[in-house]
Amino acid sequence: MDIKKIEKGVSLVLEGVGEDTRRPGIRATPRRVARMLSEILGGTEREATKNLRVIEDEKHDEMVLIKNIPSIRCASTISSRSRSGPRGLYS
Repeated sequence: MDIKKIEKGVSLVLEGVGEDTRRPGIRATPRRVARMLSEILGGTEREATKNLRVIEDEKHDEMVLIKNIPSIRCASTISSRSRSGPRGLYS
């Protein structure tokens, strides 16, 4: 995954919508978005058959429940939930 290329792309999108990418509140956004995407999409480049396997001769006619799947939370999502009042995308 090319983090620098993602950062550049996010910067271009921000500029395209009229944001000043040098503004203190927005300056680190390209890096944060790139890190977020690397976490969310991490592992997509791996071969799935290395981590998954077919269980032969198993028959299930009920739901299979998978537990303990790691979840990812963006720091801005966590902090925005702890504050009162509405928050905009760039606030």
